[in-house]
Amino acid sequence: MVNFSRIGWMIPALLGLALSGLKAESGPIRSGVAEPPKRPAEEDQPPSPKDASPQKDWMEGYYLNPQPNRLPEEVKDWSEQGLLQREGTRDVLIGFLSQVLRQNRPKIKEWDNQLAGLPPDDRRIWRTGVWYSRTTEGDEIIKEALGGKLTNEDLAPKLLELPLDRPTTLDMLWGFFFATGSESPIRRLVEAFRFEDVSEPPPGAKIPQGYVPLFTQLPEMAAWSITSMAAEHPKVAEFCVHFYESPKESQLSETESRWLRNKVLPTIDPKKFPAPTESESPKVEPVEKAGAAVPRPVTEPAVP
Repeated sequence: MVNFSRIGWMIPALLGLALSGLKAESGPIRSGVAEPPKRPAEEDQPPSPKDASPQKDWMEGYYLNPQPNRLPEEVKDWSEQGLLQREGTRDVLIGFLSQVLRQNRPKIKEWDNQLAGLPPDDRRIWRTGVWYSRTTEGDEIIKEALGGKLTNEDLAPKLLELPLDRPTTLDMLWGFFFATGSESPIRRLVEAFRFEDVSEPPPGAKIPQGYVPLFTQLPEMAAWSITSMAAEHPKVAEFCVHFYESPKESQLSETESRWLRNKVLPTIDPKKFPAPTESESPKVEPVEKAGAAVPRPVTEPAVP
């Protein structure tokens, strides 16, 4: 059974929010006849396998001990458990699938055939993972499903560039991490701290009285998510310490640095980073302007 107790689906309960999920059937639509372009390898390569704890769930410990040949059976098991349709778990799985597929491009077509018997709704989730893999092999599958037509507009966005102002992105980033063990998705999660500096409400936005915009909750959501996962994944803790101690290399903004120092690191390593007192941690002016470097939402059509 996949253990999602520390990932995004717990965040709404923690904050008392009713968060709507990204429709997992999101994907490309038919739009023209252009062939998908060939793309170079993208994002991080999986790290060298290290000792994995036998108690870790297969997906959550995948980056420690990759076993890609188990993927089809695991997907069937997720389908039987209803995890592919459960809001708050499906997005972690989509992010995870996208990167395992990137790492095993020659297997994509074979695995897609093996999973042809999935229920239609579950197959759409699988195909969404195929779409987000951003591989020519995956694009060929989507192209065939669309009747042989796929344009540049139908290509998946980069997972690391998805808008942060929706909780499903946070879940997909954790799936990315489980597949790769790389620091890129953790660095992206840290970017959610920048939402503290977004003007409230944004210029021109009509916010109903009493409504709390989701973006105002994102820094706390991201901090809770990171500290919770760091307790089980030492790599997450190592990355956060590295980001903070190498701000120029990590390109940290002052806001991100302050959140790491005040909210994240005291939980990860309280001896080295004791919680600062209020007098020791005055709010500093952020380097970026309000809303800078915060991606805007994108519209994603439906996967066949």
